[in-house]
Amino acid sequence: MAYATGPGGAPRSPRRCPPAHRGGADPEQRAGEYHETNPLCLAATHGHTDIAEALLDAGVHSGTLDGMRQPPLVLAATSVPEGHPRTVDLLLDRGADIEATLRNRTSLEWAACFG
Repeated sequence: MAYATGPGGAPRSPRRCPPAHRGGADPEQRAGEYHETNPLCLAATHGHTDIAEALLDAGVHSGTLDGMRQPPLVLAATSVPEGHPRTVDLLLDRGADIEATLRNRTSLEWAACFG
């Protein structure tokens, strides 16, 4: 994902970048070597809360699934042992469905499995 640069070439926060949809970019485009994911799921996986917020502000739905049908909430809660609590909170605040299931477990059950 490209960022606008500030003085000295330092990357600026995604909030300062023009919204992706205004520049013609598709905020729900597929990503990954095999197009198995999308920008919101990548941001959730890596705990990039500011990027997730920018994508949600651009109109990406908080429950958009990746190619393996994993919701961003599950990815934010389980991709590292401690999860990404700020990203989880953001997704919940923006309407992510805590009752959505992946392999017959809710996001909450997946988080509990991972500690």
